[in-house]
Amino acid sequence: DLSGVSTPELTFWYHMYGEAIGSLEVDVWDGSTWTNELTINGEQQTANADPYRKAIVNLSSYSGTIKLRFFVTVGSTGSSFNCDVAIDEIDIHQAPACPQPTNLQLSTIGPFSATLA
Repeated sequence: DLSGVSTPELTFWYHMYGEAIGSLEVDVWDGSTWTNELTINGEQQTANADPYRKAIVNLSSYSGTIKLRFFVTVGSTGSSFNCDVAIDEIDIHQAPACPQPTNLQLSTIGPFSATLA
């Protein structure tokens, strides 16, 4: 129930290790239709012991009661035994006024500066 939250945001941590991973999708049900809000494709960690990554999904276009669906597909490489996907610490809360940056890219590294995009 998103009542009382003016700018809802979904966060969760995920681990996707294995050559057979196709994708992890997050879909939202608004009462009439499922809408895909996030797709993460392929293996994201290169070792089983690698740390989890944080996902952030803006839910501000929704209100009232919603449902979430986490959906994993297996790719065509390898076997399904090489497809380990885990999610943890699922939370819906008020989005911060200054959102956390995502998909940062670093270029032009100098001795006293760097360019971020």
